[in-house]
Amino acid sequence: MHQGQESTEKYRIVVESIGHASPASAAAVAKGLGISAADVIRCLYRAPAVLVDAIEHHIALQLVNLLSSIGYQVKMEQQSSPLPACTKLFEMAVYLTDANQFVSASQKLAEFIGTSEQEAGKLLLTPPGTVLGSVSQATVSAFKTHMAGTVDVIDQPQQQGLFSLFLGDCPAVVRQRLHHDLQTQGVQTINQHGLIATDIPHDQLLEIWQRHRANAQLRIVNQAFLRYDLTLTDPRDQRSGLALNQTQKQLITRLTDIPDDFLDTVLSATPVALLESIPHADMIDCLQQFNQADIAIQADLITFQMLQLNIIKAPMLKKANELLTSFDIPPVSAPLPQRIATPLPEIQARVIQNAMDQLGIVSELIR
Repeated sequence: MHQGQESTEKYRIVVESIGHASPASAAAVAKGLGISAADVIRCLYRAPAVLVDAIEHHIALQLVNLLSSIGYQVKMEQQSSPLPACTKLFEMAVYLTDANQFVSASQKLAEFIGTSEQEAGKLLLTPPGTVLGSVSQATVSAFKTHMAGTVDVIDQPQQQGLFSLFLGDCPAVVRQRLHHDLQTQGVQTINQHGLIATDIPHDQLLEIWQRHRANAQLRIVNQAFLRYDLTLTDPRDQRSGLALNQTQKQLITRLTDIPDDFLDTVLSATPVALLESIPHADMIDCLQQFNQADIAIQADLITFQMLQLNIIKAPMLKKANELLTSFDIPPVSAPLPQRIATPLPEIQARVIQNAMDQLGIVSELIR
């Protein structure tokens, strides 16, 4: 009886995590299983999920060994076992806090998402840095492990949280129609273009997106992925008008890691950035603490900030232009100083300036 059951029982392969495998292997796996590569990738990114079902025991064992050798985390289950529960899906964005990590981060990102290093680099330099969507918690964990030490990773449950709307240059009639529809939906606008609305729930955006998704100048961004600079605008207590007291100074050093013996020098340089490129959640927390302590702080959104790169001095202008060309930026001509032709996104400007520093090229970023 037992022997007969063992020979007729069917099995399934469940992917628990993409592990340290590359999605590039999905094509070979798909070919071997007779399914599409898209189905394999969907299974990997939404793990735990069933990759293949209703197979013989010996085939299941072979598949477990093969997939494990590739780097996937998989297990074999009897077909009669309960199916994996539907998992919550996330989207992820990355931010290059250290420009020196650009090459390494591009390599690691390319490995994980199965693309070229050049394409991965473009993703890193395109704000707000969204790299993956509709992925499971297992994939989020695997991605963070894979990218450790190169970028800051923010994950957010899909279709949750609050969103901001950004509008670029577009015809007046298109802009007016969008603003009218936002007001009809009860969304309060704050500007005609640029950042036009904030703190919008996902459900409130559905009809707006359906009506205006053809507008390439409209961006809907999860606020969790936005980045800010926090600037001290006044070195005095905002209530009394007196110099900041010791408790207030201790709060600044705790939140910013500015050394105690250097703080007075920083305060004398007001306005001065105390924190740079921090995510939205950290911005809200720090801003609240500073405000409660009567410290004058201004939050500036930098995610879509455009900066001018001014090349001041270059031992060899050819090297500077080769670097610019590698980022698809037109070269500059002598004499220096010279600004590049068009402003750059904040993250791209920092990466290029860092690369110039390494070549001995003196440059500055101008807002």
